[in-house]
Amino acid sequence: MRILKSFIKQILFFGIILLSPIFLFSQDIRIDSFQGIAVPSPTIPDACPTLTYDFGTVFTNTSAVTLTTSSATLKITVIGTNSATYYADMPVSDVQSQTSFTVTQTISMINPGPNTVTAEVYLDDSPGTIIDSKVAEITVTRAAASPLNTPSLTQTP
Repeated sequence: MRILKSFIKQILFFGIILLSPIFLFSQDIRIDSFQGIAVPSPTIPDACPTLTYDFGTVFTNTSAVTLTTSSATLKITVIGTNSATYYADMPVSDVQSQTSFTVTQTISMINPGPNTVTAEVYLDDSPGTIIDSKVAEITVTRAAASPLNTPSLTQTP
């Protein structure tokens, strides 16, 4: 009986030692907003056609530990008239617990029409586990053409 109790104590001790890093070092990241508009499912104001639309995502490190540099990835998937997938390594520097930070990724919004943008964040050491995911709608509107008023300009063939 004494050997059994000792054996159980050893198993518990090793189990606690092996499992404690999972809880002590786990990191959670929450998506708070897109382009300054709180999530979930915001509708972002219409955008003009551009190849360099800076899509800003605000996150909060909700864990009890520091989120280390380049330890997570932001995946942005656009479905619609500007379909594409983008990846951003994050954060660019260590982020303390309960601190917000912004990641900006340049995406193409060149084609007019509706787009559904999904942002997913995951830790690099477990890419199959999405920590948070949010969706936004962006409609690219055709910019109004301004007429050229240059009566003295002529074109010759």
